[in-house]
Amino acid sequence: MDKLRDFSELQEAAETNLVDFLHTDLGVCSTFADLVRTEMQMGDGAAAQRVFAKAEQGYASIAHFLPRIRRMEQRLEMQCKLAGLRIALDSLQREFSLHSS
Repeated sequence: MDKLRDFSELQEAAETNLVDFLHTDLGVCSTFADLVRTEMQMGDGAAAQRVFAKAEQGYASIAHFLPRIRRMEQRLEMQCKLAGLRIALDSLQREFSLHSS
């Protein structure tokens, strides 16, 4: 019985670590999105594109690991935040399109 409890505790710790990691990665991606806007305002389109690519990679990473969150409440919260990031990234993509036209 102790092994089963230990395994459950291990799974719980792994899930907590995953959620913490995804929250941190989401924060980094949001910071990248802000940095993209700053780079664009400063007229450095190349730097903005590089940072934007990193934000997109982070988004993809979060989306990849999101289904591994077993607690539905946590998963839905993360999905909502991820959707907000997607909106921000899509907006930046449109800004890139306007500036390159």
